Amino acid sequence: WPMASTRTWNAAVESLLLETQASASGLSQHEAERRLEKFGPNDALASRRRPLWLQILDRFANPLVLILLFASGLSAWTGQTASFVIIVVIILLSVALDVTQQVRAENTVDALRRSVGLRAMVFRDGQESEIPVDRLVPGDVVKLIAGDVVPADCRLLTSHDLFVNQALLTGESYPVEKRAGELGEADKEIT
Repeated sequence: WPMASTRTWNAAVESLLLETQASASGLSQHEAERRLEKFGPNDALASRRRPLWLQILDRFANPLVLILLFASGLSAWTGQTASFVIIVVIILLSVALDVTQQVRAENTVDALRRSVGLRAMVFRDGQESEIPVDRLVPGDVVKLIAGDVVPADCRLLTSHDLFVNQALLTGESYPVEKRAGELGEADKEIT
């Protein structure tokens, strides 16, 4: 989530908390819901589904379907209505079947993502609660324990013997120790 005036990774913790209107003890449930509505889900892979009528229209843009429609038009023009009807019915059935399979596949993928979705421990209303990762909002305070996947862009408030595998980010093959604290101007590494 974009910050108004500072870069999140090197801002002072107090100014970051002030800018996000958050506290080290977390957000209230009401404020988290308001922010979720304002910023949307924490899901980089979320894709908006195209309306059904556009999906159907896309199927008719297929070159093979266009050739068959042209052939059916020629059949109708030459008076062969039986050929025209057969070709049009086959095209409509093919498009209907294709769209139905696509919608079912998308629904299955969505259901699978929901069932195996990552969860995170956050502080809401002063208590720890486990929520789906896509419900995280700017200002949430996340609790990480050994083996957890970091669920979003985060800034460390406190840490104790924290080692992070950041091989996907930097290529470093060994876990790197991370510490909470203020960064100086000379610090260039993201922590």
